[in-house]
Amino acid sequence: MIARASELSIARKAKLLGISRNSVYYHSRPESKQELNLLLKRLDELFTENPMYGSRRLQQMRKREAIRVGRRRIRRLMRKLSLWAVDP
Repeated sequence: MIARASELSIARKAKLLGISRNSVYYHSRPESKQELNLLLKRLDELFTENPMYGSRRLQQMRKREAIRVGRRRIRRLMRKLSLWAVDP
């Protein structure tokens, strides 16, 4: 039986579980609705101007506007907006 006074440290628990100590303390920052709406609106505008663009090209367009967004996130948002690239 293990006495309560000998409780393991967080570092030791993380090591036993095989995870990094950082992941124990990490709490994701929720994204604001306003920020998400602006991103969706701009993504829709870019796609309306260029319906042949897919997630990779839209990511590059956002990068040129100095806004870093991942390609997978762009792809997920395109699905949310029911957008898909049209072949020429």
